[in-house]
Amino acid sequence: GEGSPSADAGAPASLAVELSEGMRRALLRHSPLPPPPPDPTNRHAEDEAAAHLGRFLFFDERLSGNGMVSCATCHDPRHEFTDGLTLAEGVGPGRRHTPTLWNVAHHRWLTWDGRADSLWMQALDPLEDPVEMGGKRADVAKLILEDEELRAAYVDVFGPLPDELEEASSSPARPARRGEEDPPASVKAWASLGEARRAALDEVFVNLAKAIAAYQRTLLRGDAPFDRFVESLRSGDGRS
Repeated sequence: GEGSPSADAGAPASLAVELSEGMRRALLRHSPLPPPPPDPTNRHAEDEAAAHLGRFLFFDERLSGNGMVSCATCHDPRHEFTDGLTLAEGVGPGRRHTPTLWNVAHHRWLTWDGRADSLWMQALDPLEDPVEMGGKRADVAKLILEDEELRAAYVDVFGPLPDELEEASSSPARPARRGEEDPPASVKAWASLGEARRAALDEVFVNLAKAIAAYQRTLLRGDAPFDRFVESLRSGDGRS
């Protein structure tokens, strides 16, 4: 009757889009994603054992200075590997929004300002950032030495630990960070270690970052709305 709602009330109008053949070919080239490009800087990038170790490290809060923050604190799988916050919250209040890690292996440059050019290089910075995880590489090395399972997993992937590591990890030390005007005690401890001990800590620290990167390379998805649209074009079900 008069005033009764139509069955089609509120239904969106069908939109017909005419795609040129060139546009169609371009769309088909963009999905699905190809396999991630190789990382020539990380010989363990495709190593399943390294990825297994990296996954454990990704969720291990002991890598942080306060023992309460892990990589997964900000890159939470329950929130699509981000945190749902305007600004990240690690050991302290963050400066920027946390990006997702889905398909991060395809990125040429990492972080919002592009300061890292590999996944493992990007993983190094948050571990010692006083706002993010607030850790120290000497403390991280000490954890590897003292945790039998972690130590065995490390040796399985990277080989024997450096001879100098035990002495090098005896004091909480890390190198100075860019922009640090008043170096803390940990930076002064780093300067007093000597070249061989610093090299031992660097070796283990970089290797752990490469394991984390191997895990992050497995975080792949290809089911975004765009992918489904392209698949419909490919199968002939899509409208154009």
